[in-house]
Amino acid sequence: MPEGQCMDNIRNGKSNIPDAGEGAFANRFIPKGGLVAPAPLIQIQDYNSLKMFQPKYDMDHPNQFRPDRDGPFTFQLLLNYCFGHETSTLLLCPYGPFSSFINHSRENPNTRTQWNERMRHPEWRDQPIYKWGDAHYTGLQFDFVALRDIEEDEEILIDYGSAWESAWQEHVKRLSLIHI
Repeated sequence: MPEGQCMDNIRNGKSNIPDAGEGAFANRFIPKGGLVAPAPLIQIQDYNSLKMFQPKYDMDHPNQFRPDRDGPFTFQLLLNYCFGHETSTLLLCPYGPFSSFINHSRENPNTRTQWNERMRHPEWRDQPIYKWGDAHYTGLQFDFVALRDIEEDEEILIDYGSAWESAWQEHVKRLSLIHI
């Protein structure tokens, strides 16, 4: 018989981190090593599929626009909620109740990610991406797990890593230059 996973350990609310917006908070006491939230992962084989282009007037079709693939682009916001690596185009995007509200803390994380022991396709971790990356179903899963005891109503925080931290600091620096 399959075992269930607790899906209501966290809720969203106003983050305690300045300018962070929403955050995830514990609904109850979660002991060290306890499941904070399960996170089935949607795989996106190539993050370039998340590019968004400016509209460009289509000369062949009056009153219509098409993406300007030669012009500037940005990425869909979904990219900010996914896990990736700088040497890979693969993104693993968690979906589950409120997991997208878990914010970053380099100094005080109380949660970490780990592979779920009962995911549908653990063999994917040892296979090349081209064998499963474009599958239209999930097979991998992370769990958000408590690094220490987490008290009821405490904000859930993970360390997004040094690459994210550097990119964020560069973003803040660029914003401050715009507002001078």
